[in-house]
Amino acid sequence: MIRPLVVALALTLSATGAWADPWDDCAHADPDRSIRGCTQIIERGKRESRKNRAVAYTNRAMAYHDKGEVDRGIAAGSLKLRGRMAGWLPARRRPRRLTEVRRPTYPDGYDIAELGTFKK
Repeated sequence: MIRPLVVALALTLSATGAWADPWDDCAHADPDRSIRGCTQIIERGKRESRKNRAVAYTNRAMAYHDKGEVDRGIAAGSLKLRGRMAGWLPARRRPRRLTEVRRPTYPDGYDIAELGTFKK
C-alpha cells in the first residue's frame, strides 16, 4: 500500500520540477525558470566555484533582459558589485553619521529634536 504512494509522490515531485537541477533551470529558455534556477545557484555561495557563480549571474542578467526587466538586472548586479568593492576597503575606524555630514542648508549641523515645523 505504501509503495504505490511513494511512487506516485516521486512522479508528482519530478513532474512539478521540485527535484529539478538548478543548472538545468538556470540554462532554460523560460526567463522565470532561468531566474529561479540561477538564484538558487547564487544563494549556494561558496559551495559553488567563482566561475559557476559568474555564469549564474550572467544567465540571470540575460533572463531579466529577455523578460524586459533590464533595470532590475542592472540594479541587482550593481548592488553585488558594490558589496564586493566595499569588502576590499579597510574597515571604518569610527562610524559616519549622516547628522555629521556638512550640508549647505545647515552649515553648523542640526539637532534632530529641533527639526520640524513646531518649536518646543
